[in-house]
Amino acid sequence: MYDRTTIHIGDAKFDVRRSDTDLFVNDTRIDFPEFSLEKRLVTVRLSDRVVRFAVNRNGDDLWLIMSGRVLPLSIETERDRLLKVAAQATTGEGGSIIVKAAMPGLVVRTVAHVGQQVKRGETILILEAMKMENEVRAPADGMVSDIHVKERDSVEKGAHLVNLKL
Repeated sequence: MYDRTTIHIGDAKFDVRRSDTDLFVNDTRIDFPEFSLEKRLVTVRLSDRVVRFAVNRNGDDLWLIMSGRVLPLSIETERDRLLKVAAQATTGEGGSIIVKAAMPGLVVRTVAHVGQQVKRGETILILEAMKMENEVRAPADGMVSDIHVKERDSVEKGAHLVNLKL
C-alpha cells in the first residue's frame, strides 16, 4: 500500500507515492534520498546531486527558500484530503450548511455550541477516525443552529454533524 502526498512548490506540482520499498515522484521511480534536517535547513542527497533549502512558516502559510528564491509551499497528505472532505458541507434550504462526517468515527468533543457564531476554518468538533483526532472545521462563517451529535457518539460516513446558518 502506498502513502500518497501532493506537494506544490510555486507553480510546480509533485505527486509522491511511497511504500516501504518504493518511491515514485510524478510516476517516476527514484531511489530513496538521504536527507537531514537542522533547524529549518533541509539537505537532500539524491543519486546525482545534493539539494539544500529552508522551509519557513508564517501562520498557516509555508514557504520554500532555495537559491535566493522564495516559493509558496503546500503539502497535502491522504489524511489532509480526508479532513478536507470532512469539512465539505451540503448547502441546505434558507442559507444553511450541513456539515457531514467524511468518514466513520467517534465524536471526541464538541467545541462549538448552539447559537455560537463561528468563522470559516474554526474548529467545531473533534472526530476520532483511523486512531487520529481530526478537527472538523466550519466551512463558512455562520451561526451553529443545530448539533446532531454528542460526545462519544459513533458516526458513519455522511452522518449530519452540525448545521450552520449563514
